[in-house]
Amino acid sequence: VSALAISPDGAYVAAGRTRGGLQVWDRSGALVGSFPHDDSPLFPAREVGAIAFGPDRVAWSAGVQIFERELGQ
Repeated sequence: VSALAISPDGAYVAAGRTRGGLQVWDRSGALVGSFPHDDSPLFPAREVGAIAFGPDRVAWSAGVQIFERELGQ
């Protein structure tokens, strides 16, 4: 794990992986999303450096890329 964040309302926890990508769990411990990092020659997999939650989404940075995904309710 290279980064960890809890949503402001405590509904989700997210863990960024050292080889890129993110996993998100809800407060019951159920995995609600596993978001792989798209690896390409221009943007090789990099560890997640930061995670931020919005009202209905999660965003994270890996190297020079920023990713964002919607969270289901």
